[in-house]
This record gives sequence, structure tokens and C-alpha cells, in this order.
Amino acid sequence: MRIRPIVFVAVALGLAACDGAPSESQVRTALVKMYAPLLGVAEAEKMMGSAKLLGCSKAESDGYLCKVKAEVPVFGTQEIPTRLVKIGGDWTVIDQGQ
Repeated sequence: MRIRPIVFVAVALGLAACDGAPSESQVRTALVKMYAPLLGVAEAEKMMGSAKLLGCSKAESDGYLCKVKAEVPVFGTQEIPTRLVKIGGDWTVIDQGQ
């Protein structure tokens, strides 16, 4: 049985994506998880619902350093550097704003 090259490439790309930077939705989920204890889940989801991922690069230590554009109450639209690591299969914010 021969595996078609297109299937092999699709599987390889899918596996490569598993080890890459977090997606925009994964970053939003991590931010909501971080702010929920302070604001409540509904308010955190409202605040982070419009967050846009501007890009990520591999951090010098663990995880990825991502730039996130979000509407922050009182301060307006901000571009916030956010470091995320994968803990237990989920992306978690471990540092923000530096």
C-alpha cells in the first residue's frame, strides 16, 4: 500500500503545527483564563474577545513571546507583549507587559 505524497505532506504539516507557536484563539483562551479570577469569566471574555495576535517568536527561555493587540478599559487599544508556555497541553500566560 502506497501513501500518497499529498497525504504525507498534510500529516507532516499538521504534526509540525502541534509544536509551533500558539494560535490567536489559543492566546485569547489563555488571556481569558488569566483575567477570569479578577474580572469574572464573562467580563474577561468580553475584554479579550477582540484581542488580535500580531505575531509570536520563540522566547529565549520557555515558550513564545507574542505581541497581542487588545482593547484595555481606561487605556484604550494597547499592544501588549505576552509570554506563553504550554502547561499540561494548554497555553498559559506566564508574563505580560515587559
